[in-house]
Formats: sequence, C-alpha cells, structure tokens
Amino acid sequence: MTECKLFIVEIKDNDDHDMMNRYKEYVHKVMQYYEGVLRVFHPINKKAEVLFSILMYSFKRIKELIEHDLSHEISGRSIARSLTENLIMMKYLVFEESTHANIWEDFMSYGLGQFKLISSRYSESASSPKDSHVPINYIDAILSSETNDAFLNMDTRYFNQKKIRDKAIQVGEKELYDFYYDYDSQFEHGLWGAIRESVSVVCDNSSHRFHHSIDVEDKQKLTSVWKDCEMLMNKSIAFVHTMFSLPSELTKYE
Repeated sequence: MTECKLFIVEIKDNDDHDMMNRYKEYVHKVMQYYEGVLRVFHPINKKAEVLFSILMYSFKRIKELIEHDLSHEISGRSIARSLTENLIMMKYLVFEESTHANIWEDFMSYGLGQFKLISSRYSESASSPKDSHVPINYIDAILSSETNDAFLNMDTRYFNQKKIRDKAIQVGEKELYDFYYDYDSQFEHGLWGAIRESVSVVCDNSSHRFHHSIDVEDKQKLTSVWKDCEMLMNKSIAFVHTMFSLPSELTKYE
C-alpha cells in the first residue's frame, strides 16, 4: 500500500566526446586510404574487397555510436557485439584461406545467398508485408547486378558449421568471446539478464522486498562501451595493416 521507489544505479558519462570525434576522423582517414588502395591497386582482389568492406562496416557502426551518443545505450552493446564478430570473422577468413580455395568469393556468395533466400520468401508469399523496412526491390537489384542469382549458393553449412565461439578459439581470440561477445549477445537477443540490467529495476522501498518495476522514464543508463569499441576498432585496423600496410602516419591514433 506504500509508494514504489525505483533504485537507479548512477552511471556517470566519463567519455571524452571531443576525443571520440577526433578518433572518428582518424579512422575516416584510414578508410579513405584503403578505399584508394582498393580502387587503384586491387580493383579485382576479393580478399582486399572483403577485408576493407568488413572494416568499413565496423567503422560505420562506431560512427553510429559516436554521432548518435549511444555508448550508454542498449544499442551501444549491439555495436560492440558487431565489432567483436567482425574482427573474429576477418581473422577466421584469413586463417582458413590456405585450406579453403576461393574462401573470399564463397563468403560473398554465402551472404548474397541469404539475400536470395529472403527475396524468395517475399516473392513466393501472397501475405508478405507491403510496408516493411526490408527493401526487396533493392535486394533484387543487388542480386542481379552481382551474378546470375540462379547460381547463388544458399547452403549455409560452411560458414554456420562452426559457432562464433569455435571461430574465436581457432583464431586466438577466445577472450573476446568470453569477455565481450557472450555478454553483448544477451542484449542483442533480449535475454533476461540484459532486460534485468537495463529495464527491470528493483524497488528501493524496504517494505517491497523482491519487487521490481520497469524503467518507463528511461532513468537507468548502462556503462559506456566506448573504450571497448575503440579497442576493437584498433585491433581490426592493426590486423588489416598486417596484410595491407598503412603509411606510418596512419598506423597509430595520436
């Protein structure tokens, strides 16, 4: 019969936002350099295209983090998970290159094959959504511009036969899985641990023992993912640098 009082854990914003923007400009210069390398020196090199593109995808995610101030939000944990998986996948592809012929083409074909599968569901179903965020016309345009989609491989066994944990162990990044990926995946999948940390808040009224409520007013912030994302981006750049060298002025962020 007494009022509830939510126990909100105070999380201070200690991120240096000026430094984060300077870091964004640094990575932008790195990606400008690699875009030039791909366009001028390796226009048909699938390995270069895949590695630079995955690196650029990670950069887009970290740009979202900085530009939309997401480091203390649930979305920030999704970004950290994406950066972790991208790094593990890059290292896995390179590790497997010597034993898997055409691994770069197969990685591309696998992703496009998943697009083909999605497109087929839309085209074959009379009840497919009409106002969905899934851009089926654009997906079909991508498929037709890449190859004859009749020959796309929708067999997911090669890239799905090993879980991300197994890939991480294989490339010497088990700690990334143990300390980052597994935790961030809780938020990606909406599991109760993540829900409990972010929106299910304990009641601070001593007479309301074991009572929780939901954080409707969005008072409960999460710890910042910024330092981890910066570390993951740096590791990704350093890894690509071992195969496609950066000029000395871009090898380290100052």
